[in-house]
Amino acid sequence: SDNVRILVMSEDKSFVNRFISFCSTIDTSISIIGSESWIDISELNIETLMKLNVHLPLSNYFDYNLLRDQYLLRKFEYKFYHKMNKNSYLSFKSILHFCSDISQFSFANLIPGDGYVNTDVNMSFYHDYKLIPVK
Repeated sequence: SDNVRILVMSEDKSFVNRFISFCSTIDTSISIIGSESWIDISELNIETLMKLNVHLPLSNYFDYNLLRDQYLLRKFEYKFYHKMNKNSYLSFKSILHFCSDISQFSFANLIPGDGYVNTDVNMSFYHDYKLIPVK
């Protein structure tokens, strides 16, 4: 059977909830590409997102399953007595990028005359109740 791929640009919580709920009733293979903001919609059922093969583009993704990221988390909490969250992780990476020789982001000028944007975005999908980066 053919796999239906759907790109959903909406970040509207109500629309996304209704759309995902509707798609879960369809009896065909579906892949949905959504928005990073969907992570914060607590009403979305992870099992449904896995079934629908939902993919999300994530910038500055922190993978709690990688030993490298676990090590950073422990060191950060030990040194700063603060539990790292996504804002402190982004701040930490920003300081490394702009105040040292350790590059953390990839910037590109997509529209001539406009500023630069971070193009360091990775696609991730739900598997075993976790977001996993696509290799």
